[in-house]
Amino acid sequence: MGRTLKKLVRDLLEVCQVLSQNTFMPELHPATQKQGTLESWSDLGHQIIYQLVVFLRPPPRHSFQLQPPGGRHVPERCSNIRVVLECSCSSTTGETSCFVHPTHDAQPSRLLRTLCTGSHLEVEKTAGWVQSLVEAAWERSPQWHDWKLQLLPSSRSCRLLLTGPCQVQLCAELLLAVRQGRPGNFLVLE
Repeated sequence: MGRTLKKLVRDLLEVCQVLSQNTFMPELHPATQKQGTLESWSDLGHQIIYQLVVFLRPPPRHSFQLQPPGGRHVPERCSNIRVVLECSCSSTTGETSCFVHPTHDAQPSRLLRTLCTGSHLEVEKTAGWVQSLVEAAWERSPQWHDWKLQLLPSSRSCRLLLTGPCQVQLCAELLLAVRQGRPGNFLVLE
């Protein structure tokens, strides 16, 4: 059952990546073997629980920047992630067509409008958006038609209850994180 759950979650994340391309919203990327073990398993007897760290990759012309409180060390969990807009103006044409230097008809960043308060990523909004994205990805995953997905309440992650054939239940929790600094360094949003 563990392999089935892992495959199901990976399939969902692949569809989520496709759905978030070209939307100026983050893409979800599961941790890879290169980054160490960023998954855990629990067997509660009646239910298997799988936790996976999922990185939020910023869309083009955006970056995530940690603002540690009072200049202290970087914690493992954080809720103070600033979204930084990067200039993408064309220096050859002199036109300003980026989020930093918008033209009069340009829209502000969808990421800032949807998932942020001010310029900071809001964990609850982000978790809600990921839950909606996973739900949309599920509808586009016909290979799992004999399974039922139920999103469980969570304001900090994306928790899934999957009921399969013979009423077997598997639970997955996607822990949302952003990469920081050196490879292998990341922060789980809390």
